[in-house]
Amino acid sequence: MKKALVVMLAVLLVMSTNIFAQKFVVGVKGGLNLANVTSDPEPPYELNTRTAMVAGAFVGLNFGSFTVQPELLYSMKGTTSSFDILGVTVDNTTKADYFEIPVLLKYNIPLPGAVTPSIFVGPSIGFLLSCKNVSEAGGSTSEIDYTDSTKSTDFGLVFGAGLSINVGSLILTLDGRYNLGLTDINNSSEAVEIKTNAIQIMVGIGFPIK
Repeated sequence: MKKALVVMLAVLLVMSTNIFAQKFVVGVKGGLNLANVTSDPEPPYELNTRTAMVAGAFVGLNFGSFTVQPELLYSMKGTTSSFDILGVTVDNTTKADYFEIPVLLKYNIPLPGAVTPSIFVGPSIGFLLSCKNVSEAGGSTSEIDYTDSTKSTDFGLVFGAGLSINVGSLILTLDGRYNLGLTDINNSSEAVEIKTNAIQIMVGIGFPIK
């Protein structure tokens, strides 16, 4: 029910705002997630970046120097770690995959020419699709499902900068952003607080609709 309500609100935002927008752009984008988590207290081993994929679609509603940009993204988050047990190295990868809906407010910096830089910020809500831990040690692999132990909703804040490049009737986009999770996603214990974060680098292509 909660998921359906958020999606419905996003659709209504697109429909209602488009009436007043000067330019309406739809597009697709994708790129790299450099994801990790923070843990309080910290574990006895180092948490490292999980390099994975982020991809989806976006809508740009242009109001002069400002753009409202809702997005629908499939975002692969998590973390990696490595430690020794009795002389055996254990390599862990926690794979937490989300369906995310950021709504960004962009300020487009006016410059002559085809390239427009921008800065942006906005809230994001993520819906957990799956969470599992894959361990490799001594040539064998094991997998544990942590989906039920992870909260199903992750609220966050997104901020970053980007470029839009007009190429004929198309718009090419490049942006780098930081996705800061604000929710303690640990659903199994109140003793340990875990929050997600990710550096995201994406390229995209937009199709203006007048």
